[in-house]
Amino acid sequence: METDTQKIRVLLADDSQIALNIINNILSADPRIEVIGQASNGVEALSMVHDLKPDILCTDYHMPKMDGLELTRRLMSESPLPILVISISVQDTPDDKDNIFRLIEAGAVDVMPKPRGGFKADSAEANQLRQKVRLVAGVRVFSREYGVSPPVSKQHAAVKEVGRRTVTDTPYIKPEILVIGGSTGAPQIFLRILSSLPADFSIPIVCVQHINAQFAPSMVEWLNRSSPLRVKTAYNGERMQPGSAYFSGGSRHIEVDGDVLRVSDEKGPVNGHMPSVDVLFDSVARYYPNKSIAILLSGMGNDGAAGTKRIYDSGGYTMAQDQSSSVVFGMPMEAIRIDAASIIIKEDDIVSHILKIYNGRPGVDK
Repeated sequence: METDTQKIRVLLADDSQIALNIINNILSADPRIEVIGQASNGVEALSMVHDLKPDILCTDYHMPKMDGLELTRRLMSESPLPILVISISVQDTPDDKDNIFRLIEAGAVDVMPKPRGGFKADSAEANQLRQKVRLVAGVRVFSREYGVSPPVSKQHAAVKEVGRRTVTDTPYIKPEILVIGGSTGAPQIFLRILSSLPADFSIPIVCVQHINAQFAPSMVEWLNRSSPLRVKTAYNGERMQPGSAYFSGGSRHIEVDGDVLRVSDEKGPVNGHMPSVDVLFDSVARYYPNKSIAILLSGMGNDGAAGTKRIYDSGGYTMAQDQSSSVVFGMPMEAIRIDAASIIIKEDDIVSHILKIYNGRPGVDK
């Protein structure tokens, strides 16, 4: 973690010396950041991580000897640390567009594109890079067994006394919509949820994920390939269908208007984000009182906390991801702090709990 006297120690990996020099110069302009090494491929980076023990690795995707994906898999298995991928190789072809989500699935915390014209030290892209390094360096990472998917817990979530309502005394009303919001650390959980729900799940799902706008369509395609449900980018005025999951597809808010989706950028950023979880959740509280399930996942900041509270107060059932399984315990923590959660829940238990409520059994098994 960053302190007044301790700099964030960064290791860079890229097969382009020009790119290494540019990124080094940008990061070195921040007195809170220190670049402690540069590697030209994944094999060098793997060795340097073990020797230098950096706080964060910034890596390219395509590199000789070992690419960024293999490097991420190896590190998250052997020596977990926060990884930020900076690469032009996540945007050129359909295969390249999938790379970002392979990297996230492997354990990378975040991915950002490398501008084709390069970074200028005072540009918005350079400021964004420095900000992302400061953010990613402070997140929690989890070891992943190489080649093995995270196990699904067979234990139900523990009952938590949260706010005015507990899990077991929530009156059951069959939900008509499921809404999910997340940010840093959440794409892997979206994958887990949407790939685990049954094909006959008969209510619509509307989602907000904070992500670089140019990656949003590819994320939807990635999730759709892994899910028995239809995962798609919503268009303005689209009527929601059962068993479909909708995302806004970029820098646009998504909200519900009855059974119709409204997608636009007219409101501008809310809580610094577009799309904003609060915008979606507020609309659900208005149109689906007592008839909604809302889940707030890992993420930095407070977006979604107030909206979760409005859904809770309207009689909806709300879940906030717990600290132990959150990469960044910001958004769900804020929801818990304002008594907005019906339950605080581990990532492993989210799907089973959705199905309990969906099937009419909101209480936890004794």
